[in-house]
Amino acid sequence: MTYQIEISAEEEKALAWGLVNIQSWLENAIKTKAQRCIDQLIELKTDKRAAALTMATKEQLINSFTIETAAEKKEREESYGF
Repeated sequence: MTYQIEISAEEEKALAWGLVNIQSWLENAIKTKAQRCIDQLIELKTDKRAAALTMATKEQLINSFTIETAAEKKEREESYGF
């Protein structure tokens, strides 16, 4: 899956000051967040400790889950007036 973002020249200039490689930083940030979400889902929906599982096992588990997205959850909660 590929996602794209747009940043201004000024944002790029500022990021280039603080980061060696903007693309690598973005990829790492997204992959780290995804891994945390994977681990949280596994621990929420099973009795397994995510840290003890291989990535292949984690992928199998994630693919087996029915998952309500954050957007779906927000919409459901708003429809109930939360």
